Amino acid sequence: MEKMYSCLWLCGCFLPLLLPSAVKADEGASEQCGGYLDASDAGYITTPGYPQEYPPHQNCHWVITAPEPSQRIVLNFNPHFEMEKLDCRYDYVEIHDGNSESSDLLGKHCSNIAPAPIISSGPSLHIKFVSDYAQQGAGFSLRYEIYKT
Repeated sequence: MEKMYSCLWLCGCFLPLLLPSAVKADEGASEQCGGYLDASDAGYITTPGYPQEYPPHQNCHWVITAPEPSQRIVLNFNPHFEMEKLDCRYDYVEIHDGNSESSDLLGKHCSNIAPAPIISSGPSLHIKFVSDYAQQGAGFSLRYEIYKT
């Protein structure tokens, strides 16, 4: 079992080098965003430029992983949350319950109302942020950490 987690850890470390487009914003963006994050220590994720307007044409992916398979992750969004509303079609943040975009969707959020805390069912979460070419907002800031029961 330990061997499998070592392999997963190594894959997570080298995947960004092999597939840089999976963890970077689109070409031409003013600031890169996305990455693989270890939840051993609490941390923050923000949209590029937060709390100022995020740039257009963003496609950012973060994967947060807890060190132990039995651990879960909690996300707490800052109340200052601002994205284009329009049915979350153009600018939005998606939270998936696993390590990929194909994992179960826990929520797709936009507008000016910060999501309630989100807790994973397992040791990883995938976060996707998308913005189109028009109407940017401040975006979001969230804190991730190991969920303590």
